[in-house]
Amino acid sequence: VFGIVASEEARLIKPLVRSLMAREALDTTEHGGLMLGPAARAMMKGEAPVLMAEPPVKRTQRAARGGAGATPNPVGDPLFDALRAMRRELAAEAGVPPYVIFHDAVLRAMASGRPATRSAMADIPGVGGKKLEAWGDAFLNVIRQH
Repeated sequence: VFGIVASEEARLIKPLVRSLMAREALDTTEHGGLMLGPAARAMMKGEAPVLMAEPPVKRTQRAARGGAGATPNPVGDPLFDALRAMRRELAAEAGVPPYVIFHDAVLRAMASGRPATRSAMADIPGVGGKKLEAWGDAFLNVIRQH
């Protein structure tokens, strides 16, 4: 029934169904519907516990992207623009989209933090060991030039 479950409760339905299916309390029909499974009787009679870990609350899209407090793209910031140009160049050489090299958020962190060493750059979220090894020096050179 559409709209009968509150949004807070809705996030619990899929994990609950999956949990009950894993414990054979629910089965699927040949047409994709749900029906009680062999273990359901014991659960309904209170002979077997119905336990489920509550899934973590997901961050909203706004919070996941930083929300209203996120640093905007520093329009006109020469360092940020130079970092983006370097990313575009490296992406073209590698034949991948620019975001595969580094996301804008990482470039913003580089522009504001201005790391001078590979170790300082490694502290920036989004700069892992492989990316640091592959592209760290190129971005450090751009930062040094500004």
